[in-house]
Amino acid sequence: MRSKRSTKLFDDNRAILDYLRHSRLLGHLPDELLQKLVPLSEIRRYLAGTEVLSEGRPNDKVYFLMRGTLSIYIGGELISTLRRTGDIVGEMSIISEKPCSATVVASTPVDMLSILSRDIGQYSDLHPEELQNVLYRVFARILSDKLVLTNYKAKQFEATNRLLKDAQGRLQNALYDLERHSDSLFDEKERLAVTLRSIGDGVIAVDTQERIILYNQKAEELTGWPCEEAMGRPLPDIFRLIHEETHESLVSPVKKVIEEQLPQGLPNHSELVSKDGTEHLVASSVAPMKDRKEEVIGAVLVFRDITKIKKAEAELLLAKERESELKTAAAVQQTLFPKTVPQLSPVEIACFFQSATETGGDWYGFMTKFERKLYLLIGDVTGHGSPAALITATASATCRTLETMYKEHDEIPSPSEILRHLNQAILEAGSSDYMMTFFVGQLDLDTGQLVFSSAGHTFPILIKPDGETRHLLNHNFPLGLSQIAQFTEEMIELKADDLLFFYTDGLVENPNSEGDMWGERRLEHYLKIHRGLPVQRLIWQLQAELQKFIAPCPQEDDVTMVLLRVSKPFPLQQE
Repeated sequence: MRSKRSTKLFDDNRAILDYLRHSRLLGHLPDELLQKLVPLSEIRRYLAGTEVLSEGRPNDKVYFLMRGTLSIYIGGELISTLRRTGDIVGEMSIISEKPCSATVVASTPVDMLSILSRDIGQYSDLHPEELQNVLYRVFARILSDKLVLTNYKAKQFEATNRLLKDAQGRLQNALYDLERHSDSLFDEKERLAVTLRSIGDGVIAVDTQERIILYNQKAEELTGWPCEEAMGRPLPDIFRLIHEETHESLVSPVKKVIEEQLPQGLPNHSELVSKDGTEHLVASSVAPMKDRKEEVIGAVLVFRDITKIKKAEAELLLAKERESELKTAAAVQQTLFPKTVPQLSPVEIACFFQSATETGGDWYGFMTKFERKLYLLIGDVTGHGSPAALITATASATCRTLETMYKEHDEIPSPSEILRHLNQAILEAGSSDYMMTFFVGQLDLDTGQLVFSSAGHTFPILIKPDGETRHLLNHNFPLGLSQIAQFTEEMIELKADDLLFFYTDGLVENPNSEGDMWGERRLEHYLKIHRGLPVQRLIWQLQAELQKFIAPCPQEDDVTMVLLRVSKPFPLQQE
């Protein structure tokens, strides 16, 4: 008979496994892999008001919301609310290996599934690469959402920043004008009135007793007090200051300016409370007024509403954080590509990838775990940027998982099987606005037979030793369009000195300043002429030719190239 504690642990583990099986992000994975995640997982229950994650503190878990509502705070300000089952928190501190950038609080009682993502070897036999394959897709989706928010906030900040610069320029001009005419301030009342009406900042002048003697239209707007009511009254009655955070009353620096005869500014976090109770964050400078004898006769207070400026500064800070997250996303995407290029006799391989943006939609890879079988993989997502990067992350993670799964079962997948799995994974990723072309080639390193299947990808080019050019034709739908898509296969036999070139359409479709594209004809001609070059040098020269052709225009689409040369006959062809 189980104890209460063991029964609860059993129930929790069963609930965790059931959650993983029905998760829209993890449910497609093999049950064996999901069970390996269970020891890393724990169902955590928090009461309303409990702080789940703390800004500035380290974190080693990824949390999936199962029930309830979470509130997200940055610098004490509420920025987001999460209530959808499957929403994730804690992932950015795991990717960047930095403390949490926000505080997460349970607004209602919540149930959360936590997965320990560091020191994996101490807690589970789950291989780090397997966990990475599972988490890539999750992280990529979050980064995509955050990138959209970053771009929106950046645009808002740019517009606000332009207004700020314009206001600062007007203020500087106004202050300069006031200084120039201080000697004739009282003799030129009409000129002063015109100047004050044109100034976009509030201006209040007081005598040595802090009674208001001059008051412009902008001061009326910000304080809420009409000029006829404000004139002659003590400044503290009209210009009432409180601290932004504590709401404690603040003392105006005017009296100190008059006594010390030195300019002063307002304390930080000063808010002006208008007549109707509206609060404005303000910045101000106070300077003494002197007559021709250099005797102080009062002070002039110039102030402006900086509420929007402070908001823009906060948005800029958030934009910088988002930019940092975007760079992290780009770094994560780089890990999707092979660290080394396989060199398996009798073939030589060279590769090249250049994204048009920080995160791209092209990907290439290899499967090398199957004895004497080499899989060549290349894909291209429609569009580029973070949404496209999400699809490439999905494709990369799926290929790695498939390679491990088939190897463990001592099976060799066909190219069409791989495309079926990829199609399902991309459909489950939920990016219905995007599709991906993909080519899978399975090369037998003993016979030279290449079995291949293409999901709408640009046809690879085969150049024979005599210069004859062939395309590897195979017509199937791109990935991500249909649940019932079927993929056919073709087969060719490679020979010694054959050159096989795989690429994405960015190589031939990036336009120059006249709108012309490099095109397939130029590409084939260049490959024929330079087919004798070493494969890596030929790849580099191709990219240089493209950049020369489109200059001075920027690269508009990602460019990926994989070049394979058969350096000598395959073993069974020699017999």
